[in-house]
Amino acid sequence: MKLSPKKQLLLFFLGCLVFFSVLQFSFSGYLGHDAYYHSRVAQMIKETGGLLQSFPWLQYTILRDQFVEHHLLLHVVTIPFVSLLPPIFGGKLFTVLTAALMATTFYWLLQKLTVKSPWLWSLLLLFSSSAFIFRLNLFRAQNLALLFLFLGTYALVKRQRILLLVITFLYVWLFDGFIFLGLVAGIYALVDIVWYFQKNKKRQIKKVLTALTPLVIFGGGMIISSLLNPYFPYNIKHLYFHLYRVALHNSFSNLPVGGEWAGATPDDLLKSSLFIIILYIISLTLVVIQLINKKVGRPHRLDYFFLITATGFLLLTFVAQRLIEYCVPFVILAAASILSRFWVKYQAQIKKVFTEIIDRKSRKQLPIIIILAIFLTLYVSFIPIGNIDQMRKYVTTHTDGYREAALWLHDNTPAQSIIYHIDWGDFPFLFYYNPQNYYIGGLDPNFMLEYDQNVFDKWNKIFHQEELQRMYSVVKYDFRADYMLVTDKFPEIQIYTQEDPRFEEVYQVGKVKIYHLKDY
Repeated sequence: MKLSPKKQLLLFFLGCLVFFSVLQFSFSGYLGHDAYYHSRVAQMIKETGGLLQSFPWLQYTILRDQFVEHHLLLHVVTIPFVSLLPPIFGGKLFTVLTAALMATTFYWLLQKLTVKSPWLWSLLLLFSSSAFIFRLNLFRAQNLALLFLFLGTYALVKRQRILLLVITFLYVWLFDGFIFLGLVAGIYALVDIVWYFQKNKKRQIKKVLTALTPLVIFGGGMIISSLLNPYFPYNIKHLYFHLYRVALHNSFSNLPVGGEWAGATPDDLLKSSLFIIILYIISLTLVVIQLINKKVGRPHRLDYFFLITATGFLLLTFVAQRLIEYCVPFVILAAASILSRFWVKYQAQIKKVFTEIIDRKSRKQLPIIIILAIFLTLYVSFIPIGNIDQMRKYVTTHTDGYREAALWLHDNTPAQSIIYHIDWGDFPFLFYYNPQNYYIGGLDPNFMLEYDQNVFDKWNKIFHQEELQRMYSVVKYDFRADYMLVTDKFPEIQIYTQEDPRFEEVYQVGKVKIYHLKDY
């Protein structure tokens, strides 16, 4: 019995709920650092009944006195999950729901594009890249961002201008990654213009302007959303800072930023996303064949659009590996668009080839086919299994001891006293479990760098375990901190503090040590 498109979507959504629930609840706590920050901020908005205007928890950053919510929509929509339910459970449930909705929206988009076998391509979205699935399990904006991007792509292809405007407005409030919708709209407009020029010798300016309409709508939606943002006009400055200094600068600087800003290597992609690379090569090859051999037929306009977009995101992944989350779905969209058209044109020939392969005369080839089928099945099955193991190890490695240390600081230090932590990445854990204290920096080192170059340099030297003989005076007097938190990531600092009597170890749990800086 053939299911209707709506029933297919419902069945796929339910399957995704099970799939992502198994992944998400296979480990305790949140996956990744930033999730703890997002969860705590959402709780604070609920508790205070309003948006945060300052952020004293990051004492030596530009966010202390003028805070701007660049994840405004994310924090607002997560409030019911982290306030009505146990916060971490609610956040994990939110992640499962948004991941399932995102994947189902992808399925829906394929249906609307009349792609053959949308279920097959949608399953590839879930089983073709371990790096992609890892990103989907983060309690962050990724899932909603991809959902908006898929809806925006539909609006572009079907020329739904109002929908594009609404999606742009919401995307801007979600987080700064909305700029990628502008990139996709720009590629679509460019392909539209070139396609029109190829088909028409008379180049009418009106047609060009019509092709540029999506960019105009995107720009208009971005301006309207920015002007109506409750943080206006500070959100404009923050957007520039975040896109240029945090996003672009992080990928080409020597700052101690998060690993997600490092570029992926070819080896990384082959290990985590081999099938995606294969799909991309096949898609690119088929388009080149069509361009060389006119008898095969010209590529469709959408083939160009999806392939160029996929190429752009693939190249950007080599700049910042976190962009794999955009690369994977657009490679699959490109492959689905190109291969579906090839199937329609050459299905008789393809069926004939497969019939010959499994013919009695070709039984010698059957072992090879069976081995390939087994390999493919094992490879696809390994991705979620490998993801579970990877996520469990990640959570264990990155969260060990922080909860207990934060609670100890809460019970044994004055409220609003400053805690010095060596790694800016420690902040989300400490902030989540102990919002009573203040901390020196977090979220990104650029926020401290922009606050004061001199302050940043002093912190950066300690972070790199340099000039440790000055560490006591810097922490005690420059950063006004009486307590310092150190993890085993900094062995030289732990050795130094053991030899310097001014540092008194007052608590240790797991990989975390807390020192009290005595008065001298």
